[in-house]
Amino acid sequence: MTCSANMDERTFFEIYAAAFEGAVKNAKPYTIMCSYNRINNVYSSENKFLLTDVLRDKWGFDGLVMSDWGAVNDRPEGIKAGLDLEMPSSHGVNDKKIVDSVNNGTLDEKLVDQAARNVLNLINKYESSTSDDAQQWDKKAQHQLARKIASECAVLLKNDKSLLPLDSSKKIAFIGEFAKSPRYQGGGSSHINSSEITSALDAVTEYL
Repeated sequence: MTCSANMDERTFFEIYAAAFEGAVKNAKPYTIMCSYNRINNVYSSENKFLLTDVLRDKWGFDGLVMSDWGAVNDRPEGIKAGLDLEMPSSHGVNDKKIVDSVNNGTLDEKLVDQAARNVLNLINKYESSTSDDAQQWDKKAQHQLARKIASECAVLLKNDKSLLPLDSSKKIAFIGEFAKSPRYQGGGSSHINSSEITSALDAVTEYL
């Protein structure tokens, strides 16, 4: 909430934005969440370059943009930039600012309409895609996919004394409780109830 990530345009597109561009264009998500901090001294929640010029106009995103929890700095400016939904509710405080800004001519009502339309479109997408069939999913297959993704994301920087691949004839020591009960989540909304967890100890035991 206090820092600004400052960079030139080439650095932005080639290093930081590339992963997001791939997700937006290939996976076509329904929603995007903006961050707390500023990018080149402009809050992400009111950064038109990010939320409209790049995300919508350049990458073709047609879904809903929401704020991270409590990440809104100026709600009317956020609407101008392309922020559709504030999370969580401000209990009417920012709603009044939107109304006041429309009434005094500093915020185009058409932009408010578009933000509301994006919220309604998301609701319609959800309602049209929900069915009994949609609720069925293969937990085991999803676990194996997550395991495959994790293995492909790992990078071995140095293989000291040819430690890998592991030699089943040698003893291996695991130190600490996390070997069996890993801490694999962060804070806040990253807390989920996993259907299955493969610990480091389990994985190596299975491998050997």
